[in-house]
Amino acid sequence: MQEQFKAVTQSPVTDKVEVSLRTIAQNVVIVLFGLLPIIFIPTLFAPLGYTKTLTVVTAVFVGCIFFSLSVLRSGSIKISGPWALLAFWAVVFTTAVSALLSGDMYDAFIGEVMGVQTALFILLMGVTMSIPLLFEQNKASVMRLYVLLTGSAVVLGIYHLLRVLFGADFLSFGVFMAQTSSPLGGWNDLGLFLGLSILLSLVALEQLPLTRLGKILFSGVISVALVMLAVINFSAIWVVLGLVSLVQLMYALTKDRFAEQTLSLEGKSETSIHSIVLSIMVFVFSLMFFIGGSTVGGFVSDVTGISYVEVRPSLEATVDIARNVYKENAFVGIGPNKFIDAWRLYKDTSINETIFWSTDFNTGNGFITTSFVTGGIFTVFAWFSFFGLLIMAGFRMLFRSTHADAFWYFIGSSSFVAAIYLWGMSFVYNPGAVILLLAALFTGIVFLSHGVLLSGSQRRFSISANRRAGFILVGVVMMVIVLSASALYYTGRHYGSAYSFSAAVSGPVDGMTLEEVEQSIASAYAANPNDVYARQLAVYQLSKLNALISLQDATPEQQKIFQDASANGINAAKLAVSSDETNPLNWATLGSIYSVLAATGLEGAKDRAVEAFANAQKFDPTNPSYLLLEAQLYSRVGDFEAARAKAIEAVQLKQNYTDALYFLTQLDIAEGNVDDAIITTRAIISLEPNNPARYYQLGVLESSASNIENAIAAFSRAVVLDTNYANARYFLALAHIQNREVAAAIEQLEAVSVLNPDNEGVLNLLEQLRSGEAVEIDSQSVPDQVDEPETVTQGDDVTSSQTPDTPLVSSVNTPVESDEPAGETTEGEVGSDEFVE
Repeated sequence: MQEQFKAVTQSPVTDKVEVSLRTIAQNVVIVLFGLLPIIFIPTLFAPLGYTKTLTVVTAVFVGCIFFSLSVLRSGSIKISGPWALLAFWAVVFTTAVSALLSGDMYDAFIGEVMGVQTALFILLMGVTMSIPLLFEQNKASVMRLYVLLTGSAVVLGIYHLLRVLFGADFLSFGVFMAQTSSPLGGWNDLGLFLGLSILLSLVALEQLPLTRLGKILFSGVISVALVMLAVINFSAIWVVLGLVSLVQLMYALTKDRFAEQTLSLEGKSETSIHSIVLSIMVFVFSLMFFIGGSTVGGFVSDVTGISYVEVRPSLEATVDIARNVYKENAFVGIGPNKFIDAWRLYKDTSINETIFWSTDFNTGNGFITTSFVTGGIFTVFAWFSFFGLLIMAGFRMLFRSTHADAFWYFIGSSSFVAAIYLWGMSFVYNPGAVILLLAALFTGIVFLSHGVLLSGSQRRFSISANRRAGFILVGVVMMVIVLSASALYYTGRHYGSAYSFSAAVSGPVDGMTLEEVEQSIASAYAANPNDVYARQLAVYQLSKLNALISLQDATPEQQKIFQDASANGINAAKLAVSSDETNPLNWATLGSIYSVLAATGLEGAKDRAVEAFANAQKFDPTNPSYLLLEAQLYSRVGDFEAARAKAIEAVQLKQNYTDALYFLTQLDIAEGNVDDAIITTRAIISLEPNNPARYYQLGVLESSASNIENAIAAFSRAVVLDTNYANARYFLALAHIQNREVAAAIEQLEAVSVLNPDNEGVLNLLEQLRSGEAVEIDSQSVPDQVDEPETVTQGDDVTSSQTPDTPLVSSVNTPVESDEPAGETTEGEVGSDEFVE
């Protein structure tokens, strides 16, 4: 009886409260991370990347709160993790120090939408990397996470496959309007996630005792992922998949020869056959796209109608930017999330002659290489320490494991493969929030597996018997709870301001008045002082000023509106400058407002505008647009000599700067110097025979001098040199109309309407010509320009409709071959000799 009583009292007692708290913590993390790739808010106003980040913030900090409560309940905590985890927290620390010393802490710490380069996002990655501590030795929790991620991969693969088949309108949810839009984030991020799915599927097929249904499922994941990767055509992914599938194939064929015992489970022979077949399929597919990427990719693009080219600064350009940053501050860099500032300051002037002249890149060649630029030498050392220790811990875990549980071995090996793949890709690409947070999560699972598979690497600290330690524990738990709740509140508030701003900017579409829009943006600024919000308010006031200043006889009410807009615009622009004085756009907006006021004769407005434009040029010295703004300022106040000098400076920075050349022609026409200007322009053309903008300038001058045939020849040459030159085609059409060549004019206007689909003036003129209505063009007046087509789209990812035309910018996706690239000179057409005297 006594022995039985002892046995009962010595048996472990399960604390249901502790188990419940820890289970809640684990399930929150599992569900939100597992569904992270497919979570989104179906509204255009919600920033997708920030929505993902907010989801992870919720997961990790809610998990931390419940886990802290469970530790408080149990009175003990188990700690494990190799030195690599500490090394990553060193990355977090050096990034925070760099942010503190950056001079622009708001952008460096959180920015507009807590971008992946911000210090707080790096902190979130560190917390995510530590969060698998919640799982302890619960392999069932990790496997549930794997199941949810697999399910997300299946849903994403099928979703995008259906959209390829049925078009972008299918299941767009009012958000994903283009076929390259994805619930996961970026189009290439989708490729990275599908590549990860293939790698994990190959490991699972090799190591897990799958049923027939399981094998079919993973085979389907691989097949769908390969089809979608063919559409995405991310060249670096093909290289990785080819190498990994080849290694997997070699391992599957030779593993029994080198080891008598293996951690693979029963049924490995049949599984290996299935694995071998799929490894061969992945290898052949990867090799086909690696060798014939542009040709095969072109065929897929023609079939699907999807063409996507993401661009970023090349490694050469990134290294050059880093060299200049290190000259100023080598140890802590320019600051997190401030690569765009470094790009503006130090980019090579040769890029001005390319289509990327006005593109502000937020990141360099890759995520890691960008952090080398922004974080300095200390951050570089911390990153390399982390990667070195991570690789050492992974290989030690796989080859020196003393644990015989094959499921844990699968978790360890698969998470290590996933972490190395995702971190490796972050060297050559700039992944979005989902990919980087998954990289941190899989790294944390590596550390968890390391503690399980290597005996003696875990330590449990019990403090229930020590009163002093108990007080310390209560204090730490309270601090964790308060910090977690504060992080949730601040991030939610910051997200709300970003949402409100996005909704306000799109507000007029939903019937909001401009005053309501301005009030909404002002509220967003009050919640989170952001220079973008203040600058947008200033831009609205600037629009009012430009509209009112053109009125001949303004009413007293309109004069009052003008005065209010002037005061509000200056205040908003100054707020933007005070929030971020290194952003040239803030200075340019302030200068533009003063420029309008200078035209009214307001004392001191001209000098303040000049000062503002000079500051804009200081922080973006190779951008010619600020010089043109200053030239327009001088023109407004009647100083045409200074206006011409500034416009010429702008052209010296960018020889094919259409707006500056057009401004110079306006000055020549206004001053009556057309004949001399024609001679000068012809002489310049002899030095720049392949500059389409110079032929356009000549055409405008010839047209104003009523030399219509010469104008047609000049505009035609500009169109030959650049087939997408909308203004050259538009002015050529006007010249054809003056020359009574209606068919030729219609042909050019049709091309212009494609490049300017929303230009009502072009569409009306085209309709008049088609109906046979007589159209008169005044050759003495200079018509307004049309918009040039956007060859570069700048958003979360910078995309281009053309292959990069400079070694300073490289494409992520394999460029598709084209028989007739835009802008190529065609032999046998109008030559340049006739323009040279």
